[in-house]
Amino acid sequence: MYQTLTYELKDRIAYVTLNRPQQGNAFAEESYAEIKQVFDQINQDDQVDVAILTGKGKHFSAGGDIQLFQQMLEQKRYLTETDILATGAMVNSIKQNKKVVIAAINGIAAGAGLGLALACDFILMEEQGKLLTAFIGLAFPGDTDLIYHLYQAMPTQQLNSHLMLNEPISAEQGRRYGLVNKVVPPGQVVSDAEELARKLQSGPLNTYAYQKELLASLNYPEIDQFNQQEAKFMSLASRQAAHAEAVTKFLQK
Repeated sequence: MYQTLTYELKDRIAYVTLNRPQQGNAFAEESYAEIKQVFDQINQDDQVDVAILTGKGKHFSAGGDIQLFQQMLEQKRYLTETDILATGAMVNSIKQNKKVVIAAINGIAAGAGLGLALACDFILMEEQGKLLTAFIGLAFPGDTDLIYHLYQAMPTQQLNSHLMLNEPISAEQGRRYGLVNKVVPPGQVVSDAEELARKLQSGPLNTYAYQKELLASLNYPEIDQFNQQEAKFMSLASRQAAHAEAVTKFLQK
């Protein structure tokens, strides 16, 4: 049914697994729509109590696919505002979901992959993992509400180090920032996420949905306007020489 992810429902827990392991689960063009589609399905499915989101293989998600950006440049295609608004719609399908969504981060979550994880209600992360904003490496300002979420977690000066210098955020740093709920040993992030999911299942599921809606009204009152700004600046950046140079430099590595 899906090209870029797998979906399984077991014991009323929905498992969404990003499924491009050879590419580090970097997003294909279809990824944004498919992720939104699966979480819209979860939102409406009365058989789902809680959802777990993870990545197949070594990493959660490397973010945007550099090969795709190279192809676009060769074809003189650029990101449109509609393209970027689709990334906002993807993460909003989690933030506005009635079901609790747990991110189980294995390895690296970078760029749009990090933005996707930050949209979740709980984040569990392997102790050797890393969070990377990554966008600056492609001369992009960022999408998937990533800046919006990180700004709420840390002072601007600290955020600038992670955005402009792409300094990685370790699992323990993520916990201290309040981005990560729990740091776990290698190989057990999904099992710990399942344990949390079962704990949540024993509680009042409808009340979680009400709490999520109340929190969204506090945390994201201007998210649509922010998405419009992201779309404008990402589209402009994709047309700059700095982006083409960054893609070439990255691939030469």
